[in-house]
Amino acid sequence: MKIAIPLCRQRIAPLFESAETFKLISPDNPDSEPAIRQTRCLRIDEKCHLLTSEETRVLLCGALSRQWQAYLQRLGIEVHAFLAGDAEEVLRAYLRDGASGLGQYAMPGCKGNRGGRRHRLGRRNNCECHQF
Repeated sequence: MKIAIPLCRQRIAPLFESAETFKLISPDNPDSEPAIRQTRCLRIDEKCHLLTSEETRVLLCGALSRQWQAYLQRLGIEVHAFLAGDAEEVLRAYLRDGASGLGQYAMPGCKGNRGGRRHRLGRRNNCECHQF
């Protein structure tokens, strides 16, 4: 099992679809070095298949369209989207507390959803967030 994090300057990339670098971590083997995969020339579907070929089971990422989130989930990847912050801090929080530790890393304006339903935050804020 691996955890994938799209990177931008050691932080979670703000948009999954345009991420050019992915860090792959094996939590089952803490002594192994994380793998770095460059995806600059790959289409979004190729990025998704790269993650599955690397045995990724969890994705910690920034903004992600509903279409690609659903696609990744169909491929068997547990998606935790709309996260922001230092990639190592977010990873430590996830390893320590699971999905419940990710709330503090929600993108500004995003608070997750309740019961699997989407919701709007305020009248003028169009941010639709996903469950952590």
